[in-house]
Amino acid sequence: MEMSESFLQSVIAFKLTHNEALYLSDSLSLMREVDPIVPRTSGISFINQSSKPFKPNSIPASDDLIMKILFIISSFETTIDTHEVEMLFTFRELLEIREAAISTREFNGDNVGKNILSKIAIIVVSDAFVPLPELDESVIKEIDEIMEDFNKRQEG
Repeated sequence: MEMSESFLQSVIAFKLTHNEALYLSDSLSLMREVDPIVPRTSGISFINQSSKPFKPNSIPASDDLIMKILFIISSFETTIDTHEVEMLFTFRELLEIREAAISTREFNGDNVGKNILSKIAIIVVSDAFVPLPELDESVIKEIDEIMEDFNKRQEG
């Protein structure tokens, strides 16, 4: 399924717990090792200039996504009695988070990977597959009459 760039940039509210945010911080990487084939002046570069993860077992992430995760973590450090922090993410960022979330991973005894994947699945399914309401016969009859009247006006 090919997704349009505008769809990938659509913004969605998404909540993370402290453990989920810490887990994602450990699972995402902004820094990359430079591809040895491509000449560079440094041994490390940012994601848009590089090839393989600098942090073992991490996946590439945008600087915007890393900053959002860091903001959520800092919110837990400065706020008392907050179970989850809500942040606006693009659909593309949610897909990046999905890549980082391994369903069998636990963090501080919390099944964070499964929790994150479940939250994303609920968002994707609820936004992508909204069921159409069933129309009763009176509405269908009214639509038919409007269309018939419209067609008569077009002809004459």
